[in-house]
Amino acid sequence: MRARAAEKASASGAGNVEKAQPSLERGSGFETKHSNRLPFVVISLAFLGLGLWAFLALRLHGLNGLETTPAAASAPWEIDPGHRRRDRFKNRQAQAAQTQAQKNASAPAVVVQTPGPRTYPRPSPHPASAATPTKSTAPRAVALPMALIPRPQVLEVLQLESDVSKPLEWSLHWVGAELPLLGSDARFALNSLESLLHVTAKAGRGTSGLKVVVRPGDRTGARHACLELLKQELPRSHKGYEEHVKDCHASDWHFALSTPSGLCVSSTEAAGIFRFASTLRQMMHQGVTAFASDLPHFILEDWPRFCWRGLQLDAVRHFMPVSFVKRYIEEMAAYKANFFHWHLTDDQSWRLFLRSRPKLVKSSMASPESYSEDDVQQVEPLYEISTQQVLSFAREHFVTVIPVIETPGHILAALAAYPELACKGKHFEMPKQRVGTYTDILCVGKATTFEFAKDVFTDVARLFPSRWIHVGGDEVIVEKWWMSDHVRAFAGMAGLRNIPVDMMEVWFCAVGRILKELGRQPIMWDDHFSQRLTATKLCPNAHKDWVVQAWKMDYPVGNTTAVAEDFPFASISSPMKSVYLDYPVASIDFNRSTQLLPLTGPRILGGCATMWTEDSEPKDVFTKVFPRFMAISERLWGGLLHDPRRLDLSLWWAAHRHCERFAATAGDATSFRSVTCGHFEVKTGARSPMFARARISTSLDNFGDAFQVGQAFDDDPETYFWAVSPQAGDMIEVAFLEARTELMACEGSTACWAEGRRRKASLGKWLKELVVKTGSKDRPSDQLEQGQLKVAQWLQADGTWALKWRSICAFKDGECRGDHDTLMKGPIVTIRLSVMATQTKWMALPEFEATTLQEHPEHPTAEEIEDTAPGSKSHLSQLVSNVWESSAGSDTAAAAPVGDAPESSTSPPERRRMPSHALRPPPHNMTRRAPRNVTRRPQPRLNETTKERFFSALGWRWRWDMI
Repeated sequence: MRARAAEKASASGAGNVEKAQPSLERGSGFETKHSNRLPFVVISLAFLGLGLWAFLALRLHGLNGLETTPAAASAPWEIDPGHRRRDRFKNRQAQAAQTQAQKNASAPAVVVQTPGPRTYPRPSPHPASAATPTKSTAPRAVALPMALIPRPQVLEVLQLESDVSKPLEWSLHWVGAELPLLGSDARFALNSLESLLHVTAKAGRGTSGLKVVVRPGDRTGARHACLELLKQELPRSHKGYEEHVKDCHASDWHFALSTPSGLCVSSTEAAGIFRFASTLRQMMHQGVTAFASDLPHFILEDWPRFCWRGLQLDAVRHFMPVSFVKRYIEEMAAYKANFFHWHLTDDQSWRLFLRSRPKLVKSSMASPESYSEDDVQQVEPLYEISTQQVLSFAREHFVTVIPVIETPGHILAALAAYPELACKGKHFEMPKQRVGTYTDILCVGKATTFEFAKDVFTDVARLFPSRWIHVGGDEVIVEKWWMSDHVRAFAGMAGLRNIPVDMMEVWFCAVGRILKELGRQPIMWDDHFSQRLTATKLCPNAHKDWVVQAWKMDYPVGNTTAVAEDFPFASISSPMKSVYLDYPVASIDFNRSTQLLPLTGPRILGGCATMWTEDSEPKDVFTKVFPRFMAISERLWGGLLHDPRRLDLSLWWAAHRHCERFAATAGDATSFRSVTCGHFEVKTGARSPMFARARISTSLDNFGDAFQVGQAFDDDPETYFWAVSPQAGDMIEVAFLEARTELMACEGSTACWAEGRRRKASLGKWLKELVVKTGSKDRPSDQLEQGQLKVAQWLQADGTWALKWRSICAFKDGECRGDHDTLMKGPIVTIRLSVMATQTKWMALPEFEATTLQEHPEHPTAEEIEDTAPGSKSHLSQLVSNVWESSAGSDTAAAAPVGDAPESSTSPPERRRMPSHALRPPPHNMTRRAPRNVTRRPQPRLNETTKERFFSALGWRWRWDMI
């Protein structure tokens, strides 16, 4: 182009006027007439973009939609309905792994699905006919997350080739020369798999099915044995059991591998095989599956976080038959629990027959009044033959039975048989109630007491092969020791100055020495250890021989929620606020149970949930244990998973899935689980319409925010007000004194409605029924022992309305039902429940049941009361004030009969209370009073603002001359 331009310039410069001829050189036409190349560039880029779009579409969507099958030949371009699924764009790594596995068919490599989006198999638009099975090389994947409780430590899905045309039937092979001997632990583990799969085990390697390998003491050899049998390699990213974990975890460790060739499980001990059977049972969502190939391909390695995973059962307050105890052990073993705390003795009964002390059981059977009628008909002592049945059943499920023998407190049943064991007294009777703590304890200063301990624990050690025996030690009331000449003489001879603490130390030291001679270790509650450092002398080597079960966790044992890491004793965590399964769900719900996470330390063994049966018969136990024990087992086995895995459901939804299976198999004796779950949580609601505008107050202490007084007025029987140890003079008040306006009904007159005339609503409510029942569904014995129900009622006499307090009923068997005729004599302004006597038992109040009349011809209005009341306008307020004053002094008196309440004395009452409706406390958030051992603050007096609010509610103006 430069030469062409120079030639043109030279021609023009020489004066040559000859017209330039068009050139035939390449590109000359564009340069002379079409110098703009934009159309060519646009077209090129368009074709390039179209090609890139097609390449990316095929790369991302794959070519499966274009596969031609006999069924799809007529419509080769039919679009896959799932081609727009979002997860299709997340499978690049999985598809690359599939392609690599197909290329290496001779030596298939194990591809582990790394943490990331889960692969879902793509549905074929034209599935092959079931009559003509075809070979599929699609990798096996988990279609849905698995609901496993507790969740395994390591669980990964393997992307491997599988041939669905050849399903693998279940078979069980014990990899060894011959099957294990009957009665051995290995045989028990093998029996659990046989009952699960409904097959008979055979010795040898086998070609398919489930292979079981046990390599004692060789964890690496056990792991590689499965890899060799299934011809697989361990992924490099696999993180298994660590070497520095304590030895007690090795018994439950197991490794499992599922491939197209079959399933293999290996362990160093038989207990690990049994734990895998529990996991395999949960993987089979609907029980036993027909084919082994139905399982996903996975690699699993599991071991517990804590060695002690316990569950306790109280068989004293309500007798638990042997068949129920076995079922209880079976259910706890299904969630990998390994210690069963069997509570056998208490104040109410002695359940264990002992050869050396046969009177213990006979004395218990001679006091049937402590049991219900059904209990008396079926009660039987747990003789040695029954005990051996329980122990052998527990051994088959790899559960250790820990007998719990309560001493030196909770011993009234033993004192009834051997009264000489007490410091004072010759005759003792077992309590008629299943609740309460009693002051009669063993007299530690007597020689006969130590002889009794030696006889009892020698027989217990002979019956129970467990290394540990629980010796009690909780709630020991030591007043009897202070007054005993035997104890004071013993303390003086031994040089002990702090009698309560020193005597407990002496008792534990003596019992510990007896058990040590028998080759056993004592377990005791932690009550003594909060004051142990104040003892005059300490038992030598106690920190090496004793195990402490902590339920209070006071300092220095712990911080009320977990045991301190520097606590010098081996400890079992049983915090009352999270693992007491007899407590209502409103107090300890499913989420609260997950808070049990013992700190890891060299002396912390694990944890144990407790199930006390003061208010629970055998039919009620499982609804309280489940689902909360699922959360506890998750924490004791797997700990706390900070990063949720994609292969697992969350703990909440997994527990729901388990409870759904329980409900689906209820009543089926052949089902793998047959229990009933209770509630996960209790949701509190608003007040019922009856008490929506009422003002409610109480002087009772509630157990917590979930048990406030408002829960007794929400029409929900599942929620209740739970009062701690009601005392004489306590009360609950409900006031209907708030005035409001409403349209006056005008029958047949439209002009009346047009005027919009209004009148004052009547004061109070007409009630035709009023019933108060104490004792909830899950705490039936938490009743009010002595109390009465009174009402402030408008009564008309000689044309004059007067407000008086009337007692309508007294509590009997925890229930108070108001008299109908008394209620209908006049509208009720205030309802008061009064406690007449102090009681140690708590009170549960589910509902105030009241039925009101919407319209009543005799219902007075404020104007009618004002017109008929004698005197000035202050008469109405003075009436109400007098009624409050008259009732305040009679709260602690005996329950008055139905009718008018007794008149008040002229002297002011000892405990004056502010009227419940003088101030308006927020609903469901009543202020808790101070504890019993703390001096109460004086009740506030009615100030001017409070009085103005009260009288304005009645429609009156406040004046000082009204006082």
